[in-house]
Amino acid sequence: MIKTKAIHDTIVIAKRDTIVKVVEVLNNKTSTVPSSFALFFDEYGNFFTFLATIAAFIALFITIKASNKAAKDSRHQILIGKLEEICDLLNGLVDAYPALYYAYVLVQQESLSTPAQKILHANIHNDKWEKAISGIDLKKHLEDINRLFILINLYLGEKQNKIKSKSSPNNDKTLKFSAFMFAEICKTLVIIIKYRTLKHNTFPDEFPKASTIRLLVGNISAAISEIIDFGDNGKGYKEFRDPFFKDLLKEEINSVDSHN
Repeated sequence: MIKTKAIHDTIVIAKRDTIVKVVEVLNNKTSTVPSSFALFFDEYGNFFTFLATIAAFIALFITIKASNKAAKDSRHQILIGKLEEICDLLNGLVDAYPALYYAYVLVQQESLSTPAQKILHANIHNDKWEKAISGIDLKKHLEDINRLFILINLYLGEKQNKIKSKSSPNNDKTLKFSAFMFAEICKTLVIIIKYRTLKHNTFPDEFPKASTIRLLVGNISAAISEIIDFGDNGKGYKEFRDPFFKDLLKEEINSVDSHN
């Protein structure tokens, strides 16, 4: 009995010592002083969070701005391409204009002839007519003209401001109306030639000659080229041409003299 009690007391003492040690260890951990690194982040944690938020907003802003610039550049390139297409159509139609104008003159002469003159000169007039229209592709010209109308309405006028903001809408209308007028002249000529009658002429006066049309289209193309910075519109050409040909002529004269 005494032996059993001694064992019990030993177990109680051992447990008590263990509990005391555990408590001491916990007290030591609780009283441990945090490191300066941890204290620094505890003190300035909110500030670093703020900086991270600002950096995220800046990155988002840069991404949005880059996306907008890419979209703007894409629209700019599309607009440039359409303006260049307008110039190509203008040049193609102005090259075809002399043939269209000549065929129109034949229709005009026929309409002014008396019935007797039409009968008398029928063969001659028909031969001229066949030769005049043999090189005219009316279908292609109508397709080009209709395409030109669409491009003029969509990409000339106030649309130019997307490229060159210094152009005012009033100035844009002058260019738009000039191009529209040329396209209308060409379409009217094609319709007159197609049906061989002046009934479809909607213009108050006679049509301009090829030289006048070339001047008109040259001004239109120069204005479009200036918008897209496609060239210097001929500035300085005369200053280049005159001395160039003078020097070339001198070389030819000197070459002839040396052979003599």
